[in-house]
Amino acid sequence: MKRRTIASFAAALTIVPRLSLASDAPVWLVQAARLPSTAIESGADAVVLVDEVNVTVSDDGRVTTRRNYAVRIRTRAGTSAAAVR
Repeated sequence: MKRRTIASFAAALTIVPRLSLASDAPVWLVQAARLPSTAIESGADAVVLVDEVNVTVSDDGRVTTRRNYAVRIRTRAGTSAAAVR
């Protein structure tokens, strides 16, 4: 019984995020989430998929910085990689 509950929970975690990603997330994040796992990731707690910074300086001198950051959390220990710094 316990094994079936764990398997059901794991299946729900796999399906539910994909449904919400399609409707709520920006295109760049959906694309990053679909990247396949690599052999290098197997021992990692987290893997950064996207880390992009764009800086724009307008004619009046105003600086706008935009960062796109996506991380794949593989273990509970990897959650710190998702913190905004």
